[in-house]
Amino acid sequence: MTKSKGSKIWFILFMCFLLYFAVTFINQQRLFYARQNELDELNEKIAQEEKTSRELKELMQIVGSDEYVEKIAREELGLIKENERIFIDIND
Repeated sequence: MTKSKGSKIWFILFMCFLLYFAVTFINQQRLFYARQNELDELNEKIAQEEKTSRELKELMQIVGSDEYVEKIAREELGLIKENERIFIDIND
């Protein structure tokens, strides 16, 4: 085997290695960006769910209050307090 044949084989092997490395690197980058986008979407969903959770906790505190119960009783059920009079404006 001559020196030029041996160096050609090493050059071909080196080029194959570089091609393999480049293809693997590109595939890993695509996978990384896909996972990063997925992670960003999940973090956004977590933030939305945490906001919803805070709103629901606030609503639970409001719903349990006497003022809220009275408001619902008056507005939705049409109830009134004892000895209370309701006036209805018939001009509207």
